[in-house]
Formats: sequence, C-alpha cells, structure tokens
Amino acid sequence: GNNAASGSVYIGGNTTFIMSGNAVIMDNTGTTCGGIQLAGNSAFNMHSGTIIGNKTSGNGAGIFLSQGTKFEMTGGVIEGNCTTSSSVNSAGGIYSVAATINLSGNCFIQHNIANKGTGGIRIHKTSSTASTFKVSGNISISDNYNTSENSNVSLNSDQIILLEGDLLNNIGVTYRPASGTFDYPVPVVIGTEISDLDWSHFSSDNKELKIVKDGNELKLYPLSTCDLSGLDLTAEGAELKPNFQTDITTYTATVGNDVEKVDITATLTGSTDGKTIKIKNETDNGIILPETDMASGVKKEVPLAVGLNTIEITVTSGSETKTYTIEITREAPSGYKVTLNGNGGSA
Repeated sequence: GNNAASGSVYIGGNTTFIMSGNAVIMDNTGTTCGGIQLAGNSAFNMHSGTIIGNKTSGNGAGIFLSQGTKFEMTGGVIEGNCTTSSSVNSAGGIYSVAATINLSGNCFIQHNIANKGTGGIRIHKTSSTASTFKVSGNISISDNYNTSENSNVSLNSDQIILLEGDLLNNIGVTYRPASGTFDYPVPVVIGTEISDLDWSHFSSDNKELKIVKDGNELKLYPLSTCDLSGLDLTAEGAELKPNFQTDITTYTATVGNDVEKVDITATLTGSTDGKTIKIKNETDNGIILPETDMASGVKKEVPLAVGLNTIEITVTSGSETKTYTIEITREAPSGYKVTLNGNGGSA
C-alpha cells in the first residue's frame, strides 16, 4: 500500500522489469500512477501475476507508459484498478503515450474503471510520435468502464490496433478523434490476414457504431437502420458461431436430439419506430415455422426438426431490408436400430 507519485514501482533509464510467478502489485495509490510507471527507454515484461486494486488521480491506475517505453504481456491479469479524477483523461488499466504495447498469450485486462477517460487501455500519441499496439492470442480486454459506460480500448487521434495473429478472445474498441471534424469509416484494426472469427472478437463500445471488415482492415461505421445490435440463442448446448457481429449475417449452431425448440432474441439498433422483424424456419422437409412477426429484444420460440434448420430473421425499415441467417443442426437420435421378426424376437 505505497503512496507516492508512482504508487508502487518506478522504472526508468534503460532498465527492464520482469514480473512472473505469483507476483502481485496491489492496493497502491499514486498521484501519477497507482501501480507501475515506466519512463526513459525502460521496458516491462509481464509473464504472469496480477496488478490489482491500484488507484491514481493522474493518468494510469494500473500501468503508465511514457514515450519510448515498452510493455510486453504474455500472461497475467490487470484488474480492478481505478482512476479517481473527474478532470484528467486517464485509464484504469494502461495509459500509453507514444509507447509500445505487445499483448500475446493469455492476458486478461478487465474490471478496471476510469472516473474520466478509458476504463481499460488508452492509446495516445505525442504531436510527432505514435504508440504501437499489437495483439494476438487469448487476449481479453472487456468489462472495463468509464463510470457506467463500457470503455475497453480507446484509440486516440488516429491510433490503430495491429493484429499480429489469430485472436481468441474479445476486445471492445472506442475511437476518440483529435479536436475537429472527421469522416467515417475510421480504421481501428490492421492485420495481414483477418478472418471472420478474428472480426467477431472485436466490438464497438460506442453502440451507435459498428465494426466492419474491409479486406485486412476493420473499420468503424455508423449503424444502418436495419442492423441488429444483438442476436441471442437460448437452448441447452447451443452456441452461435462466430460471435455476433452486426455485419456478420450468417451463423451456425448445433444442438442435441433432445432439444426440440430454441428461443431466439433479436434486438434492433436505435429506435424501433417504422421497423419490423420477421422470422421463419425452413428445413429439408419443408417450412416448420412460417414467416411470423417477432418483437425487438423479446424471446421468440422456434421449433426444430432433426437435421438442418435454416432460420431467417429479416429486418425491414421502409424500402431497406437485411436478413440474418442461423443454420441450426439438430442431431439425429443415437442408439441401436432394432428390427422385430415374425416370432416377436429381435434381429
């Protein structure tokens, strides 16, 4: 429980600080940084351990990275750190100014809070030098908040995320432009090969925007009138694949033979005025749910036949329509086939 400008650890010069094992940086308070502050050309390699419960009235509650420093995280947790100032644009988890961040392996940055600014990671630059932010692997940057709003990764003034490999977990993104006007789309992620699965792991924390895949870039666009903001499937063992993303319109799921029906919830973006949602289910043996209305945000029960069920959810607003498709496979019954012979026995 230290209390200074740098709450717990200050790393300067050309020093490299390594954190591993069950190390914990916990419950420290500082005026600039609560947990670990880097300056000069220093580096911090976090292989495991926990940075938790640190507080600051300054920039970074968990970690503060100044220009020219490097932070590499291959494991561990940054959780429950908090900035307290209502006047400083800060970050609960990590604050970076023209620094280099590389997250890979199994890293969890969650449940951090900023009173003003960004709950998770704030990526900033100087007038001449940008930050570098690379991600790959099982990285989760989620459930961080700016007071009551979801605020996970904030990209300030044209900063961008570099996807270095397959992403296996979820990252929420917010774009904060420099002063003045700007036009959409705004690039937020660049990679050499971004798959639909990678795409599904990114989401916009600003619910008026969506993330759209454009080649090997992900970009923020305003939502369109027929977009869904959520699509949920409720049944034992059922899981939408890939994760829901506003502009991914085809999904799959598999359920056991004993699952005879599923509940589907489709949620519209923005106002529901003048919009309709219709749903139907067509199987190889014909239509078992004729097209019928469903309400935004309300569960709709859909019967399932054995085999492939092609469920279409169509949103209409004026002359515009958009259809989302869920292909649910209900497995065939298991067990042995028994044939009775004429004598009442089995063969």
